[in-house]
Amino acid sequence: MPASNGLVSVSVNALAAVETNLFAGTSSGMYVSSNNSSNWQTVNTGLSNKNIHILANSGSTLFAGTWGGGVYRLPDNGKVWSEVNQGLSNKNISSLAILGKDLYAVTMDGMWRRPLGELTAVVKNISDPVPTRFSLEQNYPNPFNPSTTFTFSLPAASFVSLNIYDALGRKVSNVIAEELCAGKFSCQWNAANLSSGMYFYRLEAGAFSETKKLLLAK
Repeated sequence: MPASNGLVSVSVNALAAVETNLFAGTSSGMYVSSNNSSNWQTVNTGLSNKNIHILANSGSTLFAGTWGGGVYRLPDNGKVWSEVNQGLSNKNISSLAILGKDLYAVTMDGMWRRPLGELTAVVKNISDPVPTRFSLEQNYPNPFNPSTTFTFSLPAASFVSLNIYDALGRKVSNVIAEELCAGKFSCQWNAANLSSGMYFYRLEAGAFSETKKLLLAK
């Protein structure tokens, strides 16, 4: 029976089941159908390239390989995609695969690999009382090798972005890009593929932003 109500493009390139959601990647963007429904809704926020070629998921985190835009990540229950193209020289993705603790992508220039620990950060709410102000704590441990934990507080629901930058100001990792409720949160970040040195992490939530230093010592 037909099950394509809401699909602008019925030429589907890839399907992926994540818990009770079924995702369909098309040449015009991503669609999701929930709870065995035949109705589809777009989920394209953050996708600068909507030509979805291949999908893969690790638990509840979904990855999309695009033709021309590289690899994108959609976190657990998230609605906003973020690019995860660090080290990717060719953004035409022909295949994605998850093996062990790594995500692999095949491009016209060969194979690309990223540790899943960098791409599937689990954000935990660690406090019941609602904080009274935005804050970003110093990562712990610091110096670290290869993992460290970030802790921050949100007095109100906000879209949160947590990015890592090298000493030259180049973004090397997107740790968080999702809507979070009010609360105090922590998440762990793995820097196994980066070189020793000084880095910076920047939290943005609504109008709030703060940057701190962290030291990777291998």
